[in-house]
Amino acid sequence: MALPARNLDTGAAVVAPAPSRPARRRPTADQPRERSPGARRPRARRGPRIGRSVMWIGVVGALLAGIVALNVAVLQLRVERGQIGSQIDKIRAENEGLRAELSTAASVSRVEDVGRSQFGLVDAGERTYLRLPTAVR
Repeated sequence: MALPARNLDTGAAVVAPAPSRPARRRPTADQPRERSPGARRPRARRGPRIGRSVMWIGVVGALLAGIVALNVAVLQLRVERGQIGSQIDKIRAENEGLRAELSTAASVSRVEDVGRSQFGLVDAGERTYLRLPTAVR
C-alpha cells in the first residue's frame, strides 16, 4: 500500500485534489432544462393535484346547482303562466256573458217595453186614450 505524500516543510500529509467534473450549468428561466434522451421526467408532488381536484369538484357542483336553480325558476314561471291562462279564460267567459246581457238590454223591443211600462211613453204616430178618473158626486 502506498503511503500518502508529505509536505517537506511542515510534514503534513498532502492530499491530491479530486478529479474534476465538468461544471453543471443551472438552467435559467428562459432556457429549458437539458435532459438526456432516456431520462424520465421527475414526478410532480401529489399535494397540488388534490387541491385542483377539489377545486374542479367545487366548480362542477356550483354549475350543477346553477342548472337546478334555473330549472326551478322555469318551473315556477310555467305554473304562474298556467294560472294566468286560467284567469284569462275566466275573464273572457265573463265578458261574453256581459256582452250577451248588454245586447239583450240594448235591443229596440226591450227599450220600447221598458219605456211603455215604466215611463208611459208612446210611439210618435200612435194614438192613445187616457182615462180620467170619474168624479164622485
